[in-house]
Amino acid sequence: MDSQGGAKNDGAKPDLGLIPIEALEECAKAFMYGEKKYHRYNFTKGISVNRLLAASLRHINQSIWESENDPESGNNHLGHALASISMALYMAKHRPDLDDRYIKVKDELKDSK
Repeated sequence: MDSQGGAKNDGAKPDLGLIPIEALEECAKAFMYGEKKYHRYNFTKGISVNRLLAASLRHINQSIWESENDPESGNNHLGHALASISMALYMAKHRPDLDDRYIKVKDELKDSK
C-alpha cells in the first residue's frame, strides 16, 4: 500500500535508476578522459554518427579480443564504447546533419546513381 499522498505523473518517463551504476561510472570515466584529452563537451561541436559507432565497435572488439582496459586511458573498453554510443545518440538527436548511418542516407545513394 502506497501511503504517499502527493501526485507525480512520471510513469512514462525513463527510469534512469534501472541503469547499472557500473555502466554509468565507466561511461563517466571515458567522458572524463575525453574532457582531459579534448575539452569538456568537445563532442557537441559535431562528430559524425558513423565515426562514433565505429569507435564504439572498436572498443567492443578490443574488450573481446585484446584486453579489458584501453591502453591509452586505462579505462574499461566497454565504458568507452558506452560513451561513444552516448555521443552518437546525442548527434542523432541534436545534429541530424551528422547522422550519416546507411539507414539514413541509403535513399540519397540510390538517387545519386
